[in-house]
Amino acid sequence: MKRKTKFIVIALTAIMLLSGCGSGGTKITKTMYDKIENGMTIEQVEEILGEGEENARTETAGIIIANYQWINKDGSNIQIMFQDGKVNTKAQAGLK
Repeated sequence: MKRKTKFIVIALTAIMLLSGCGSGGTKITKTMYDKIENGMTIEQVEEILGEGEENARTETAGIIIANYQWINKDGSNIQIMFQDGKVNTKAQAGLK
């Protein structure tokens, strides 16, 4: 029985830790936001902020514009517009 209990404790711990991964688990900060520069790729941005959520995409005259967001549990957030895969505009609200 001890072995089964130990396994359950380890499994529950792993689930709790993994549930903090991904776009909802990373706490974004003003320091992280300040590292983002125009011209960076989505891959470079996600190395800093973690995975973002694409919430809009449009293509006009061969130019692709995509908007991504990162949101903390308290509502503070980062919005980044990518033009042809590179940071064009960034904004933040409420970051500490």
